Amino acid sequence: MILPSVKGNQKAAVLLTNHTIPWLENVLAAAGFSAVIFGFFEPDFPKPQYTVVLTSFIILATLFEAIQILRGKHSEGLLETIPGLLLWTVSIWILYRLAFPSIPQILLLSAGYVAWLILSYPFKICIAPLVAILIMETGLTLNNHQPASFLFNNLILFGAATFSLQIFTSSKMYHRYIKKAKDKEDEETEEYVKDFDLFSLRTSVQETLPPKDNLEKPGGVGREIRKSLSSSFQVHLEILKNTLKLTTAALLWPDSQRSEFKLRSFASSRKDIFLGPYPMGSGIIGVIRRAENEIAIVPVKAGGAMIPYYHKQGKVGGLFALQIEKSANNNDQDEITAILCVDRLSDNEWTETEKAILRMTAKKITHDVMMGRRILSMDQDRNAFQKVCIGLRELNAVLGLETVFDTTIKVVKTLVPSDFIAISMLRDKSHFVVRADGKLAGKITGQEFPLHEGMVGQAIKYNRTLPMAIEYRGPAPIFTYTQRFSDFGSILVLPLRKEKGGLLGALTVAAKESGIFTTARREILELIAAQIAIKIDLGEAHEQINKLATTDGLTNLANHRTFQHGFEMMLHRARRQSTSVCLILCDLDHFKRINDTYGHPFGDDVLRAVANVLANAVRKVDLAARYGGEEFALVLEGSNESGGITMAERIRKEVHALSLQHEGEPVHLTMSLGLAVFPDNSDDKPTLINYADQALYKAKNSGRNQTTAWSTLDQ
Repeated sequence: MILPSVKGNQKAAVLLTNHTIPWLENVLAAAGFSAVIFGFFEPDFPKPQYTVVLTSFIILATLFEAIQILRGKHSEGLLETIPGLLLWTVSIWILYRLAFPSIPQILLLSAGYVAWLILSYPFKICIAPLVAILIMETGLTLNNHQPASFLFNNLILFGAATFSLQIFTSSKMYHRYIKKAKDKEDEETEEYVKDFDLFSLRTSVQETLPPKDNLEKPGGVGREIRKSLSSSFQVHLEILKNTLKLTTAALLWPDSQRSEFKLRSFASSRKDIFLGPYPMGSGIIGVIRRAENEIAIVPVKAGGAMIPYYHKQGKVGGLFALQIEKSANNNDQDEITAILCVDRLSDNEWTETEKAILRMTAKKITHDVMMGRRILSMDQDRNAFQKVCIGLRELNAVLGLETVFDTTIKVVKTLVPSDFIAISMLRDKSHFVVRADGKLAGKITGQEFPLHEGMVGQAIKYNRTLPMAIEYRGPAPIFTYTQRFSDFGSILVLPLRKEKGGLLGALTVAAKESGIFTTARREILELIAAQIAIKIDLGEAHEQINKLATTDGLTNLANHRTFQHGFEMMLHRARRQSTSVCLILCDLDHFKRINDTYGHPFGDDVLRAVANVLANAVRKVDLAARYGGEEFALVLEGSNESGGITMAERIRKEVHALSLQHEGEPVHLTMSLGLAVFPDNSDDKPTLINYADQALYKAKNSGRNQTTAWSTLDQ
């Protein structure tokens, strides 16, 4: 940074550059630091001329640093930031020591500065000024310029100020204030973006996003474009004002409704600027709308109201205004465009050179706005692609059917502004709604509908997206003829096709707003639907594989491996919750005789029938498994010995009551059962299995068709 050069003092200006200012700041800070410690600024210390000069230099350097910060030219590097903070610290302590005798409250300034310093900068930056403060306070005490108790009280005050500021910045009131300020900036940015029609350049990809993500919240990029355009306009107008010796150069822009104009930027030597808004027919605005693209008035009649942005008309010699060029993609000839308006005291005619400069400036402003539109358009494209990619990535990250359904709902809601989403799965000549989200979800979920009724059934039956036209002309029967959802203005039903062409079901998306499903959105949703179908297909395969891995193929009960793992988990839960678990081992009596007499296929039928009894007997929290051969196992969570015996006897009686026949001949079954209980009998899984097996062996040897508990055995 270079200070404005002063005639006759060029060397001083050269010294104040980015390379020398940190060193100069360090020197001044060190000098002031030493002066504070040795009491140069105490009331009883004489103030020689060099002290006044040093103080003046330090204060001026600090003010210069403050001006640079206000201009946005503050340093960002570690080595450039610390010297400035040291200078600020020394300046505040000089003012504090000079004013303290007459204004004791000045101590609060230093305390507030310490708190701000700690909370505003990382430790590696604020450590240097904090150490300087500690040394200055300690030095003042050691040199008898303040009592030791004062040093102690100051340190407590600094800590209390820091803590209080930390509490305030963490408070809801502070966060509400920050949010309110941010919301106001967002509203101004939104208004700016709409007024400048920065969303006029839109691609088909952007149409896939919900309107609220595109227009209502321009976001950080919109704010940056707003700042960039404002800065660019200001530079252009300042150049015009200085080059053409103008009084005012102003840029008038219509609002988004094209109902009034606003003064978006200006450069003027006058102070009575009226920022607007201005009605459409006021002054030069009404005149230029009736003229061609530009108008020159020389001289301007005294007392006229041609210029809307002056509170007082005053003396104006010449006025020139021209319309900003329309965008290349706008064919509306009656559109109200922006106006570049300039005026000056001179009543000389506007020369062709001056007019050419004004036209070139107007063209440059047009290019700047178009560039802003392109940047915002590219940012929206990026957001659109990002949302699609995130949606595909989320779908690819899940396996189970339930998670696929949940993720599908989430992804679709992210991509389109939907009020209702449903996933239907094909079942022979009907479809079953497995998942729905929205107002009607409770009425639809779990319902089964025939394929010959409704748009969903037709979409599945004929394997095509419905409605075929982009515009939905409802209400139409979506699921069945008896249900017509009149609340929806847009509906899209997409078949879920397998990778090799088969159908799995359909995805239904609906919204209250009409015209939601444009061609681009349909294409994106068809892409997502294809991915959803693949994931559902994979999810079904995954669940089938998982079932094969955990389920006995003959009986559909848990297999031996699943029994071992499940029993372990149930014991772990029981230990944590201090509850009981009952293990029952079951064995069909004389099953080998059944196989030998009636054959193994009939033996398989017997095992399936017994497994069905066990499956129906247990609760959802319990575990029924095929232990091996004709042996079964039950694990009853939260059940004691009494409850286990009751369950075992119920199963034994139901198995005995089974009505099985082989070639017209009745076959009777009996079952023996043995049980052991955690923790009454043991807290060890292998021991419990061994005890239950011993009880089962006892039941077998005691005549079969009975239940025996391990606790009844002779120990």
